[in-house]
Amino acid sequence: MPKIIGIDLDGVLYRWHLAVYSYLKEQGRKLPEYSEFWAQFDKILPEKEIDFLLELPLLYEKMFPEKGLVEYLWKLSNLGHTIYYITARHKEVETTTELYLERYYFPQVRNLIFSKDKDKYVRLLEIDIFVEDQYKYAEKLRNLCKVILRRQPWNEMYEDEFEFIDKIQELDKYL
Repeated sequence: MPKIIGIDLDGVLYRWHLAVYSYLKEQGRKLPEYSEFWAQFDKILPEKEIDFLLELPLLYEKMFPEKGLVEYLWKLSNLGHTIYYITARHKEVETTTELYLERYYFPQVRNLIFSKDKDKYVRLLEIDIFVEDQYKYAEKLRNLCKVILRRQPWNEMYEDEFEFIDKIQELDKYL
């Protein structure tokens, strides 16, 4: 039976964190190893720099989709599943995000929603499954739908609370 699937972008479908880390390294920054950096990035970077990075369009178009990702999403779409891309990205990168999804031929690109109120859209759209990487959103969604975390260095401590996937193609076992 077809499902309604909600998927976050950054940390799930798009490697924004790797784009940021690479960008900072290219700028000559001395950083700890990737996992350690993201475990404590808010202690390493000043708030103003984090805000700057969150609104820098380059970081939202720099990375290619992971191998097989777009094809897998098309498979889900062709099987009748509805896909909503629900992201908390800032207004300053909305156009960049739309163009990225179109450039790489993601399916159902009209189902792109920019909102930090993901729980509102999960209720409104009656989403069955949501794939997220951030605990703060997963926690809000857990009583509304099946929540699966995409494994990342910043969420591994929650393995006893949620089911995890290492890549989006592992979603089949939940459909």
